[in-house]
Amino acid sequence: MMIRIQYADGRYDMVKISQLDRFIAESRISGFRRATGWVVIGRDPIRRNSKDFFLGAEKRYPTGPLPAPGQKSRGDFESLSSQENRLNRYLESNDG
Repeated sequence: MMIRIQYADGRYDMVKISQLDRFIAESRISGFRRATGWVVIGRDPIRRNSKDFFLGAEKRYPTGPLPAPGQKSRGDFESLSSQENRLNRYLESNDG
């Protein structure tokens, strides 16, 4: 997908969205067009690449040992057990 940008010298262009962070970091552009209107770098809030600025512990992926292939983690058993119980109650209530 392409996005309209304005270079620091006032020229306009279209670039790939994947290039936008680099252009902003290199101060090559003064703004870009969002669906809601023009964003002026330095004036309007913009999202930054969060991977570069996050210093805390990674919470999205487990840090402990991975289960062996085919072995389920404790969380998987708990959710499976709950689903099986709901299914069993549903089937029992619809038998009669």
